[in-house]
Amino acid sequence: MSSLDPDAANQAVVRHLYPDSLIGTYEMRIFLDDERLPPENEPDWLVVRSVPALMEMVSAHSAEITEISFDNDLQEELEGRHAVGRIVGDALNPAMHLPRLERLTVHSANIVAAEAMIAMIHTAIRHEQIPAVVVRRRSALEYDYLIVPRKTPPL
Repeated sequence: MSSLDPDAANQAVVRHLYPDSLIGTYEMRIFLDDERLPPENEPDWLVVRSVPALMEMVSAHSAEITEISFDNDLQEELEGRHAVGRIVGDALNPAMHLPRLERLTVHSANIVAAEAMIAMIHTAIRHEQIPAVVVRRRSALEYDYLIVPRKTPPL
């Protein structure tokens, strides 16, 4: 099974609402979170559940991505802050080329990690590693994100 198969054990990618309408379109918004869905009034997100799934989508669709929203605590070794570092660049990686990127959003409820991710983004903009994009904080503590129950393995 592909790591992008929504039925895979780790549920790396879950498509929100109209799955086939997002892949291959001219604009793509990606929502990284292990349990939440984007706000119901914003149905045009592709939801990914892990950093590897996000990086696979970013690599495959870099010319289409206009926005990425990050959670930090993903219940895995790689967290949202690692994804931000890979996308905006860090000491080990150059920034990824996302020519249509307009906005980076941090929706993590983890206040310390969220502030660190926002600081990384602002630093990358200041040092011209990425173009000046809109940086938005939409805390999961303040917004009503729907939580998808995790599948539990049978006993």
